[in-house]
Parts: sequence; structure tokens; C-alpha cells
Amino acid sequence: MFLIRQFHHCLVFFLILILTLGCEQKTLNINTENDGLNLVSELIDGFNTYTNQPDTLKIGNSLKLYLGKLDSIRNSKILFNINPEILHNSSICSDSTALLSSTLRLRSVNDVYTPIGELNDGEYNSSLERGFDENTSPQFSAYYSPDLDSIYGWYNDDIFFNESVDLNQLQLIPLIVSVEQYYINIHLNSIFESLTVSGSINLCNYEEPINILLLDNENNRLLEFYSSEFVSNSYSPSIKSNIEYNQYSFIEKNRISIESIEFQYLDQDVFTGESDEFGFLTGKFKSLDPDQIIDNPYLISLEDTSKDIELLELNFTLNENIKDSSNAIELFFFNLKFSNQLIFTSSDLLDPAQDNWNYVDSNNAENNNLYDYGELFLDCGNDNLCDEDEPGYFPNGLENNNLYDFGELFLDCGIDSLCNENEFGYDPIMNIDPAGDDYNLDPNLDNWMNSSLTDSFYIFNQVVLLDSILCVNEYNTNSYYTYLTEANNNLHLADLWCSNDENSYCSFCDTLVVDVIIDSTLEYSYGGTENNSKWDYVDLNQNGIFDYEDIFEQFNDLGFDNYPELEGNEFSDIYENNGTWDFLDLNNNGYYDLGEPHENFYDCGVDNVCDINEIGYNPNGTEKNLKYDYGEYFEDCGLDMICNEIPDIDDYVLDPSQDNWNNIDSSGTEGNNIRDSIEIFYDWGLDQLQDSLELPFQRIGGDLEYSLGLNSWQFPKDLTDSTYQKPSTDDLDLVLWVSSIERDNQNLKIMVSLNSKKAISHLEFEIGHTPFFEYFEEVISDQIYFTNNSFELTDNSNLISDISVYPKSYITFDTTNFYVNYSDNYSTKIEIPEINMIINENLNKTVSEALIYFNIDTSNYYHFIDDAGVKVKFSKFNSSDLDPADKTLISSQIVRNHSIIEFNFTSEMQKLLTGESKNIGFLLEASEESNNFSQLVFFNERDSLYKPKLELMIIK
Repeated sequence: MFLIRQFHHCLVFFLILILTLGCEQKTLNINTENDGLNLVSELIDGFNTYTNQPDTLKIGNSLKLYLGKLDSIRNSKILFNINPEILHNSSICSDSTALLSSTLRLRSVNDVYTPIGELNDGEYNSSLERGFDENTSPQFSAYYSPDLDSIYGWYNDDIFFNESVDLNQLQLIPLIVSVEQYYINIHLNSIFESLTVSGSINLCNYEEPINILLLDNENNRLLEFYSSEFVSNSYSPSIKSNIEYNQYSFIEKNRISIESIEFQYLDQDVFTGESDEFGFLTGKFKSLDPDQIIDNPYLISLEDTSKDIELLELNFTLNENIKDSSNAIELFFFNLKFSNQLIFTSSDLLDPAQDNWNYVDSNNAENNNLYDYGELFLDCGNDNLCDEDEPGYFPNGLENNNLYDFGELFLDCGIDSLCNENEFGYDPIMNIDPAGDDYNLDPNLDNWMNSSLTDSFYIFNQVVLLDSILCVNEYNTNSYYTYLTEANNNLHLADLWCSNDENSYCSFCDTLVVDVIIDSTLEYSYGGTENNSKWDYVDLNQNGIFDYEDIFEQFNDLGFDNYPELEGNEFSDIYENNGTWDFLDLNNNGYYDLGEPHENFYDCGVDNVCDINEIGYNPNGTEKNLKYDYGEYFEDCGLDMICNEIPDIDDYVLDPSQDNWNNIDSSGTEGNNIRDSIEIFYDWGLDQLQDSLELPFQRIGGDLEYSLGLNSWQFPKDLTDSTYQKPSTDDLDLVLWVSSIERDNQNLKIMVSLNSKKAISHLEFEIGHTPFFEYFEEVISDQIYFTNNSFELTDNSNLISDISVYPKSYITFDTTNFYVNYSDNYSTKIEIPEINMIINENLNKTVSEALIYFNIDTSNYYHFIDDAGVKVKFSKFNSSDLDPADKTLISSQIVRNHSIIEFNFTSEMQKLLTGESKNIGFLLEASEESNNFSQLVFFNERDSLYKPKLELMIIK
């Protein structure tokens, strides 16, 4: 009840505040009587504003660069500074790399490719780089001069433009410029070719900074480029270098090749060599799997164990490699596997496993009337009843199963199991969700069909004709009806509206065949403008049409094709840039229907903030998401939600006799994996199979361990016949080795021998040799791109620095205005002396809300906002000298078609009341992120009607 009362009081206060907004106010006190809560509203309009413009332009931090015509008087150039020393230790300047050419690449925001002169058919290709020949005039000019930065007064982020500079009087080296669709390329080799020692100087050995001036020769446009301050590597200026370097590669060549195999001990029906796709032996040999695995004999019999067996003979050919200076050849084995596993028929069909106890073999375990460790037993405890056989066993019970079951009562307070009012820091007004764990998909409550918004209904009458389709849209247990008719040309939308897609307009559709005309009243509930699949605006001036004074969803004013037309296109789009959201009214009903062609818009509601960007958006919140999340408190009482009822028929019970072993109670005998004295066992032997279930065959043996010695048999190419000593078995099962090599001209006969202590049922191995690697050198051509982000530098130096160069604009200040822009360094310092009085009177009080309002003089001659808008920053000074570099951002806002902007001052005002901050002064300025030439003109404190205001509410 207390929370509801507080909400009511705040609602009353804000209604009064809205009614008095913009009027001369006195302090408003609202006493909430028994609650002891006193809300005090204050209005401060005693501002002092001072617009500043320093002598130099501090514009070096701009994310954009500008080239071309700014206005009727001014043109902008671009100045670059390249520091080649940063590249000297890079990969393009290594001893093994030849730097052929380097290019400075500049990325534009829009197309820069505009052909000049007569072009032949097919000559234009906007995706290819285009240079200039004698028949075309360059659109851009670039020049190099070592003194450009000092001539233009460029120092760090500041530049002072000297309008008296005559470029014709300077020694400028012209540079080749080429263009791509989105790039200007300035070819840097022109600089080095002009120097005295041509061809011996490039970026890798040039020591001086490289200053380049870029000009637009057309003088009738303004182009926007991304600067080196832009965060994206793919968009910021880069140095593209064409390089060559020597790369060493090699080709692997065999010194020997296997021509054939001769079987000495094994038959080729049971042993084979693997061949590649060309039919050459690969060196991999293995025994073949028998067709019948039961009672199959050994490959190496018991009679031949512990004997030296010549297993097989391999015929090799010596390969001629001209560049192979080595005279040695080395053989080795790898990927070996040996086994003596056999499966054979049991000789005793009454005891196939031969594990029965008898007087002759008393070590066997089956039928000895004793429990032998490993025999099968029922681990059901001393009562010999397993859980499932004990009275009361109920594995399907939901009560006390320590799991949340759908339907059980739970506290939807999030995985911390703390509801908002119990969380530390909870305040019903200031902080209703301290833990930030509320599930919230629509913080601004502006989504279409939001259950909390039923404030807008659209009701109309419609005549339904023959052969209609009924579209039913269900919402909040209500059904809303639409008729798609052939008469109003809506039937062509039926596939879209009535599809099975989850985003389809209709919940379901039905085909109607009616004999009479029906007069139907249709009711739609919108209750929100976000995600309603239509473009919305609020008619603020109530003139019945959309204009830019209204509040509206942002849209791309590009026509139905939603693509910008090329400049000069004779088939221009009449709907593009007409200042109105357009759609094609296919059924002529006067309003937009889903599926009709339209200009793209951002369906984020008239506040133009999509859910994901709204403060408080939390799709992962677990509190108030109407479902149980693991960790939340729940009552484990089953679906009847009654705990410990008598009789309790829904308890989860797995151990009715409570004789199970567990870590807490180790005295239990059921499930302890130990056969207790009276637990039932089955005297079937260690295989846990009685004679009737034993298979009529036995499996014996397994993998064998082998030795290869050093596993290296070396010989010269010109060897005579040689034999090799058998390596030691090292107490392993067998040894494999090359026992002899015979030479016949270029042919070699290599004998592979084996000695095994055990019979062998399967064997496989590979024999290889160390090949010859023929190395060669090749020249590789490559392109490398470097940006400022390619290097981690600690001295604040950059590979590329850039700045726009243009004359500064001056304004004759109006006494009732102040100004903000980035391009000409207009920023405004603001003092609010009356805050000090508020601080003294309200120390350590709580600020409910504080807002600062600035009214924009949109009719002022100097006021201009680019279509992309401008970002305005409101900051506080941190030191008494009001240094613009020493400030802290309080709030920022994108300004487009606004007549007034507001900044949330609540947090800062609270810090002022608690002494965490001081009222030194504030700064209003344009951001370097926006279009630099937008200029905002505000009414200052001398305007009686539109002066700046600070409205705040303090809780006492």
C-alpha cells in the first residue's frame, strides 16, 4: 500500500509539473501527510552563458575529413602527415622484402567515382581503380611539400589557416591520384621518383615526415571521408604497399621406390602390401582379415616362436636426384601393430567357459557353493529387497524430489531468490530493481500489443462482399476481425497475412462465401508504436498532416526502391528526399497495409529507441519472467501445492526402507557395491554367466609388445651386400628388423625378418625412408595494409595524421543567442550560480529528478543541422581554471529535428548535494563524431520566454 501511495503522489506531482512547464514558477511543495514525504520542486533559470571561439581550430579529433565546397565562400582541403620511421621496423622494411610502391588510401562515406570526359561503351566500371590519362582531367590533385604543416600552422589537433598562402608560390611535387568507387589513392612513389637518386629511396629509408595536401578540382561539391581517428581499420586511412620477397620452398623426393614384394614365410592370400591410386606400393603391409574368425590358425605358429623368420623380401629401386649430394639412405619402421588374439570353439559344451569347480581344478569359481569376489550378486541390502520392490517406492512423486516441477509454486524473484523490495538498495521511486535482474523486454512500454497499454483503439466500419477471406487476430483472449476482399484489392496480400510464419499478421484465416453484404465493426488495439509493422508519428501541431515538427519514427527517405539515386539521373525518384514517409497504396484504402511497398523505417516507436537500446532492457532477467529459473526459491510440494499432507500420496520416494548406502550414512547395505553376508549371490563364476548362457567359443590373447632397437638401418648408395644384427627384444614379445640388403645395379633386395616369443594372429607395419628435399627460391608478390591501429606505440605518435584545412567562419553574436558547432570551435561555457543556494538548503537530500532544458532558435540564420544530425555533449569542468581539456561528460544527445533538448542532470545534482562534486561550471559543445558543419543556435538567458532552465525535484 505504501508503494501505491508513493506512486500516486509522484503521479500528481508530475501532472502539476507538466501543467506549469514553461511558465514562471514558484517552489511547489507537496505534503504527503501521513507518509512524511515532502516533494519539493525547484525551477532555476539564472544561467550565464559565454560562447567561445579560439584562434586556432581544434578539429584534429574529428572522425571525418572534408574535401571541397563548404559554402559560397569557403573550400576545404585535407592535410596528411605520414611518419615513415614507424614503418622502418615493420615487415615491409625487412632485409628480405623489396618495397615496390606505396599508396595512401582514403575511404569516403559516399561514392567518389565520377568519370570525366567522353568514355567508350563498357569503359566505366565502378568496382575497379581508375587512373587518369591525357584525355581525362583529374578530379583530385595531391601535392607533397616538406613545409606544408608549418605553412598551415598545424600542431597536434590544432590548425591555423593562413588565407594568404599562395600554393602557386610553393615548391610542390604533384602526386599521381587514382580513384575507386569509395577510395581515393595517392601514389607516394611520385615523391621518391622526384628526388635526385631515383629508385633508391622509398618509405623504408626515408627519414623525414611526409606532408601531403589533397584538393578537389571540381569545386562544386563537398565530400566526406573517414579520418585516422575513426575506430575501424577497414575505413580509416591506410598505407597500401606492394612488396616482393623471396620465399624458400621445397619439393619432397623419394630416394628409393618399392617396386614389388616377395613373400618368404607368409602367403599372399593372408598378407598384402597397400598400393596408392597409381598402383605403386606405399610401404604399408598388413595381414588380411580371415573370412571365418572362429578357429582360424595363427599366422606365426607356436612351432615357429623364438626363431628368426625371414618374413618378406622388398624390391627397391634407387632414384636419381641430381641435386642430392648425400650418399646415405636410412630405413625405419612405423605404425606397427601385432596381436596373438584368437577365438576358438570350446572343447566342453557343458562348461564352455571351463570355469566350473571340480576336484581336479579346485581353483575355478562356478558352482563351488562359495561367494567369490567378482561373482554376480543382488546389492539390495540385508533385507534382500531392492528399492523398486520395497513397499512405498514411488519414483514418480513430485513432492520432496528437490526439483522444480512445472505447476509447483515458486517465488519469481530471480536466481538470487530476493524480490526487489528485499534487495539491498531498494527504493520504490529511485531504485526499484537494485540487482538489475528483472526480466524486461520493453522498458519504455511502447511495444505494440503491450498488455499494459490499452489506451488506443481504432474502430471503423467495413462492408464485406462475396468471396472474402476472414483474418482473425487474437490478443488478450479477444479476437479482432479483418476481411480481405477482392473488391478492395487485398486478396493479393492473403499469402502474406495468412502464412504459417510466426510473424504473420493473422492468427488464423478462413475462407468465407456469403450471400449478403455484412456491415461489421472492427476493433484494433494498438497500445504502442514499436514493432507494430507500420510507420507512426504523433501530430503535435494537430494540422492533420505529417511535418518535421511532429514526433515520428525515423525513416530512410529514399523512395520505394530504398536506394539512393545517382546524382544527375534523369529518371529520378520523385519520392526520394521529399520529407515524407511514402508507401504504395495498392488497395486505395488510404492507409498502409502490411505487404505494400514502402520506404524503410525503424519500427522502434516514436521515441526512436529500440527495445535493445532502452535503459533497463534485460532479456536475460530472471525476476518477473513468469517462469521458474534454476536457483529460485520454490515450494517442493508437488502439483497439489500441499506439503506433508496426510496421507501423503505424492512424495518422491526412492528408498522406502532407508537402507541405501550414501556418503552421509555409510551403514546402509543396499547399493554399497559390496556383497554383504546374507545378500543373494549367483554362483556362476567370475564371468557372471551360468553354463547355459556361456558362448560356445573362447577368446584368448591380445596385443603384443615389440622392439625395433634403434629403428634405423643406414647404408650408402654404392653399398655391397650387407647383413644386419638382430636388435635385442628387451624382454618384449617380438622384434622386427631389416636383416639384409643385396644390390644389383640400381635395384635393392631388402629382407625384413621377425623373431617372436609368442604366436601371432595379426600383424601390420609400414617401412619408410628419409626422403630428399629439393629446395628452391621463388619471388612472392603481396600487398600489405597499415593503419594507425597496426602498431602499438607508447609515445602517442601515429603513422598517419590528418586534418581538414579551411578558413574559420566568424559570427556576429546575437545578444539573445549562444552557439555550438565543431567545425569552427564554437562551444559555450555555462554557469548556474543559483545551484549553490539549492545545495546549501538541501545538503544530503535525495534528488528524485533533475532536467536541464535548452531551447533551440531554429529560425536563426546561422542555425543548420545536417540530415545525419549532430551529437551535443554537456560536461562539467573539473578545475577552477575552466580548462576545456579537463572535463567530465554528464550527458549527450543526438539532435535532429528538435526545437528543445534536455539533459538528465539527476546524478550530477545528487553528487552536488552530497559533496561528491563541485559547482565550478559546465560546457556545451558539439561532438567530433557528428557532421562537423552542423551549427546549433540556442536562446540564452536574456530571452524571457525560451531561456535555459533547470527543473528539479527533491525528496525531503
